[in-house]
Amino acid sequence: MQKKQTGIKFFGLIGVVLFFTVLAGCSSKPVASTDIAIPLPPASNQVGTFNDIQMPIEMKYDTTEMSIRNENFSGGVFNYKGKVDMTSLKDFVVASMRNNKWRFDGENIHDKTIVLAFSKPGKTCMMIMKDEFFSTKVELMVTQNLTAAKSLDPFGQPIN
Repeated sequence: MQKKQTGIKFFGLIGVVLFFTVLAGCSSKPVASTDIAIPLPPASNQVGTFNDIQMPIEMKYDTTEMSIRNENFSGGVFNYKGKVDMTSLKDFVVASMRNNKWRFDGENIHDKTIVLAFSKPGKTCMMIMKDEFFSTKVELMVTQNLTAAKSLDPFGQPIN
């Protein structure tokens, strides 16, 4: 009886070694290159109608609690939710806002919440990021004074 069990263990061990050898051989084969260009998905989504505020594509639009637009003012409260690490989300947002010429006005970190504030001439944006059980939520409060923006150049200087 001992010989039968020893034989089974031996062949089982040989089988495992062969399996990993085949697996390693498959993974080292070069992948054939093709001339077909595959379009990459966008790295970010714009928030509402504000093309200078972006969220990573992992953050999905949840709801708009309030939105207003008239000849003088545009703004709203937008909610996003996704499975994104808060530190990497904060880094993405700060870099994206700076790339879109927003000024970083400050941050407040408390427990599982990060508040970020940004501004541009005639615009403000405050983001509240909350780390929840299995996801991260972001609430954006954006305001834009359209009347003031008409009297400023792209650098925030008054037009004479």
